[in-house]
Amino acid sequence: MRKSLNRLARTSWDEVRTRLSQEFTKRTDFALYRLGRSPGKGETLGQATSESNFFFQPAELQGRIALLKQHLPSAVEETIREAEEILPQSYMGTQPSPAFGDLGKGVGVQW
Repeated sequence: MRKSLNRLARTSWDEVRTRLSQEFTKRTDFALYRLGRSPGKGETLGQATSESNFFFQPAELQGRIALLKQHLPSAVEETIREAEEILPQSYMGTQPSPAFGDLGKGVGVQW
Protein backbone atom coordinates (compact mmCIF):
# COMPACT_ATOMS: atom_id res chain seq x y z
CA MET A 1 0.00 0.00 0.00
CA ARG A 2 2.81 2.37 0.89
CA LYS A 3 4.49 1.67 -2.45
CA SER A 4 1.30 2.56 -4.29
CA LEU A 5 0.92 5.82 -2.36
CA ASN A 6 4.53 6.80 -3.05
CA ARG A 7 4.07 6.08 -6.73
CA LEU A 8 0.83 8.09 -6.82
CA ALA A 9 2.56 11.02 -5.10
CA ARG A 10 5.22 11.10 -7.86
CA THR A 11 2.65 11.01 -10.65
CA SER A 12 1.82 14.25 -12.44
CA TRP A 13 -1.72 15.58 -12.42
CA ASP A 14 -1.85 15.23 -16.21
CA GLU A 15 -1.02 11.52 -16.00
CA VAL A 16 -3.58 10.94 -13.25
CA ARG A 17 -6.25 12.74 -15.31
CA THR A 18 -5.33 10.72 -18.42
CA ARG A 19 -5.42 7.40 -16.57
CA LEU A 20 -8.75 8.21 -14.90
CA SER A 21 -10.19 9.15 -18.29
CA GLN A 22 -8.95 5.88 -19.79
CA GLU A 23 -10.45 3.88 -16.92
CA PHE A 24 -13.79 5.66 -17.25
CA THR A 25 -13.83 5.05 -21.03
CA LYS A 26 -12.93 1.39 -20.54
CA ARG A 27 -15.76 0.84 -18.08
CA THR A 28 -18.24 2.76 -20.27
CA ASP A 29 -17.24 0.70 -23.33
CA PHE A 30 -17.72 -2.51 -21.35
CA ALA A 31 -21.14 -1.40 -20.12
CA LEU A 32 -22.19 -0.52 -23.69
CA TYR A 33 -20.92 -3.89 -24.89
CA ARG A 34 -23.00 -5.67 -22.25
CA LEU A 35 -26.03 -3.72 -23.47
CA GLY A 36 -25.35 -4.81 -27.05
CA ARG A 37 -24.18 -1.40 -28.22
CA SER A 38 -21.07 -0.58 -30.20
CA PRO A 39 -18.85 1.74 -28.13
CA GLY A 40 -18.27 5.12 -29.74
CA LYS A 41 -20.51 4.62 -32.76
CA GLY A 42 -24.01 4.63 -31.35
CA GLU A 43 -25.06 1.55 -33.32
CA THR A 44 -26.18 -1.87 -32.23
CA LEU A 45 -23.61 -4.64 -32.50
CA GLY A 46 -24.33 -7.00 -35.36
CA GLN A 47 -26.25 -4.33 -37.25
CA ALA A 48 -25.52 -4.12 -40.98
CA THR A 49 -23.30 -1.17 -41.79
CA SER A 50 -22.29 0.45 -45.02
CA GLU A 51 -19.47 -1.13 -47.01
CA SER A 52 -16.08 -0.35 -45.52
CA ASN A 53 -13.17 0.90 -47.59
CA PHE A 54 -9.47 0.26 -47.46
CA PHE A 55 -8.12 3.50 -48.95
CA PHE A 56 -10.44 3.25 -51.97
CA GLN A 57 -13.72 1.77 -53.20
CA PRO A 58 -13.66 -1.82 -54.52
CA ALA A 59 -14.88 -0.50 -57.88
CA GLU A 60 -11.66 1.54 -58.17
CA LEU A 61 -9.39 -1.51 -57.91
CA GLN A 62 -8.91 -2.23 -61.61
CA GLY A 63 -8.09 1.41 -62.36
CA ARG A 64 -5.52 1.55 -59.59
CA ILE A 65 -3.91 -1.68 -60.78
CA ALA A 66 -3.70 -0.23 -64.30
CA LEU A 67 -2.03 2.92 -62.94
CA LEU A 68 0.53 0.89 -61.02
CA LYS A 69 1.30 -1.26 -64.07
CA GLN A 70 1.65 1.86 -66.21
CA HIS A 71 3.84 3.91 -63.87
CA LEU A 72 5.63 1.26 -61.76
CA PRO A 73 5.81 -1.92 -63.87
CA SER A 74 8.97 -3.27 -62.22
CA ALA A 75 7.51 -2.77 -58.73
CA VAL A 76 4.35 -4.65 -59.78
CA GLU A 77 6.41 -7.54 -61.17
CA GLU A 78 8.57 -7.68 -58.03
CA THR A 79 5.52 -7.65 -55.75
CA ILE A 80 3.91 -10.50 -57.69
CA ARG A 81 7.16 -12.49 -57.62
CA GLU A 82 7.46 -12.06 -53.84
CA ALA A 83 3.80 -12.99 -53.32
CA GLU A 84 4.21 -16.14 -55.41
CA GLU A 85 7.18 -17.15 -53.24
CA ILE A 86 5.24 -16.56 -50.03
CA LEU A 87 1.86 -17.96 -51.09
CA PRO A 88 2.73 -21.65 -51.41
CA GLN A 89 4.43 -21.69 -48.01
CA SER A 90 1.75 -19.78 -46.14
CA TYR A 91 -1.54 -20.68 -47.72
CA MET A 92 -1.22 -23.72 -49.93
CA GLY A 93 -0.60 -26.28 -47.23
CA THR A 94 3.17 -26.50 -46.71
CA GLN A 95 2.97 -24.45 -43.51
CA PRO A 96 -0.45 -24.53 -41.84
CA SER A 97 -1.47 -21.49 -39.86
CA PRO A 98 -1.23 -22.17 -36.11
CA ALA A 99 -4.52 -20.36 -35.54
CA PHE A 100 -6.54 -21.49 -38.55
CA GLY A 101 -4.91 -24.67 -39.83
CA ASP A 102 -4.49 -25.08 -43.56
CA LEU A 103 -5.80 -21.99 -45.32
CA GLY A 104 -6.98 -22.59 -48.82
CA LYS A 105 -5.86 -25.97 -50.10
CA GLY A 106 -5.94 -25.84 -53.86
CA VAL A 107 -6.92 -22.18 -54.02
CA GLY A 108 -5.27 -20.48 -56.95
CA VAL A 109 -4.54 -16.78 -57.13
CA GLN A 110 -4.92 -14.93 -60.40
CA TRP A 111 -2.53 -12.02 -60.45
